[in-house]
Amino acid sequence: MKLFTALILFANLSFSAPEIGYTKYGFSAPSLIGTGTLNALILVDDQALDPNGVAIINVDSDNAASALRSIVILPGNVVGQKVRITCRPAGGNSQIDDDTVIAGGLIKLVNNWVCNQDGNSINLFWNGSDWEEDGRVNL
Repeated sequence: MKLFTALILFANLSFSAPEIGYTKYGFSAPSLIGTGTLNALILVDDQALDPNGVAIINVDSDNAASALRSIVILPGNVVGQKVRITCRPAGGNSQIDDDTVIAGGLIKLVNNWVCNQDGNSINLFWNGSDWEEDGRVNL
């Protein structure tokens, strides 16, 4: 009887295509880390960046005043998702403000992150409602 029950339970499982990735066993499972790189030029204050599907976002702006080129990170799509934002300023500076409101959540940082030197970076972790700082490098 136990084997029969187990077979019924297994038969009722749904193995639909995943939204993001696969495990090494072939079953559906979301990936916590994207695989692509996004090169973003920040042209307006509070410009939104979509981190879904990317692991690294390289940012530059058209303005030397970072406070005039704040970045907003859109919500993640799976708890545990991570993204690294790296500063690649060719012509200007930008920043991510601590406690920026996003779709019912926040971007929680130790303090504002300013992109004003090539190589500065910040790592963010999606907890299901907020982006939390997971570390930063200031060169």
